[in-house]
Amino acid sequence: MEQDKKTNSIVRMGEFNEGLAPVQLQDGKWSYINKDGVLWDLRFNKCYPFEDGYAKVETSLFQTRYVSLKGDLLTEEEYCNIIKSTSAFHDGYARVEFRNGFESYIDQDGNLWKQKFLDCTDFSDGVARVTLLDSERSEAYVDTNQNIYAGNEKALLDKMYNSPRVFLDLPTDTFKNEAFINMCVKILKKSLMESVKKLETEIVPEDLMRITNNFFQDVKAKIEREKNTILEEKRKVQQSQKIKDETLSVIQDFEI
Repeated sequence: MEQDKKTNSIVRMGEFNEGLAPVQLQDGKWSYINKDGVLWDLRFNKCYPFEDGYAKVETSLFQTRYVSLKGDLLTEEEYCNIIKSTSAFHDGYARVEFRNGFESYIDQDGNLWKQKFLDCTDFSDGVARVTLLDSERSEAYVDTNQNIYAGNEKALLDKMYNSPRVFLDLPTDTFKNEAFINMCVKILKKSLMESVKKLETEIVPEDLMRITNNFFQDVKAKIEREKNTILEEKRKVQQSQKIKDETLSVIQDFEI
C-alpha cells in the first residue's frame, strides 16, 4: 500500500492506537496516519481506532469493512472468521474465539468445526456444553464427532446426569442412532465420576463399586439390545429398498 506524506489537509485527528491514528481530511474523508506523519492513501467515509491488529471502517458505499495494520481490507465475513484466541487442547480439540466473539473448536491438524456457538466449554471425557446461536440461546451438548444434542435430547441427558438409572427405563424408540447411545454412556460416566470425586475418602467404598459395576452391566446389556434394534431396523429398510429396486427393474424390462 502506498502512503501519502502530505498531512496539511488534516482537520481532525484521533488518538494513536497500535501506531496509527484515525484522521479526517478537508474533503470530509477519513484515513490513518502513523507516528512518523505518514498518511495512508486509503480513504473512508469513517474509520475507527485499531484493536488487536484490525480496525472497523466504512467505505464510500457505506459498507462495513475491516482493515489490517498493513492496509488490507476484509469483508465482515472474512473478519469474523479470523481466530482471536485459542485454548489448550482437550480430547483432541481446542476452543477458539473469533473476532466477532463467537466460539467453536479446532483439532490438532488445524481443522475448524463448521458450527459456531455463542460460547462453549472445553471437552471432558468426550463431552462439552455449548450455547447455540439461536434466538433462545439454547444450551446443548456436543461430542467430538460434531454431533449436537439440543432440545428434548439435551433435557434427557441432563435428567440422566442427575439420575443415571433413568437410562435403564428409557423406551427403545428413544434411541434413533448409535451416536446418541454413546453420548448417553458418556454422560452416565461423567455423572458417576462426579459422584466419586465428591466422596471424602480416597478409596471408593466396596458397596459403591459393586453398585456401579452392576449398573454398568445393566447399561451394557441395554446398549446391546438397543443397537441390535437399530441394526434390525436398518436391515429392514435396506431389504425393503432392495425389493423396491428389483420390482422397478422387472417393470422396466417388461415388454408388451
